[in-house]
Amino acid sequence: MLPGIVAPFMPSMHTHAAVIFFMFFFGSAATGPAGAYVQSISPEPMRAQFGAAYQLSLVLVGATLGPFMVGFMTDFLFADEQKIGLSMSLTSLLTNPLAAWFLWKAFRQTRERPSSVNS
Repeated sequence: MLPGIVAPFMPSMHTHAAVIFFMFFFGSAATGPAGAYVQSISPEPMRAQFGAAYQLSLVLVGATLGPFMVGFMTDFLFADEQKIGLSMSLTSLLTNPLAAWFLWKAFRQTRERPSSVNS
């Protein structure tokens, strides 16, 4: 979460790129295990559909809601195109804790689930 908040305020493009590297590195680390988890909890005949729905929702949320929020806040909250960095930071500050909460909730439900997994 921290790299997404501070990256827009870096003084040079090189430091910005270094901070963004860590954001993408750690942010994408869960993508593979998450997809595998979706497959493991899906009924066997429906694994392809669940996997496709997971990937579609991942792309739709990441490619539409994030940029929309940045543009919306820049235009209507700050009303200044020069404050796009502030909008990016605020989007990260608002959405990352929400995503962490959903992840925590999913992990908690996983631990409460019986240990027998569909094979």
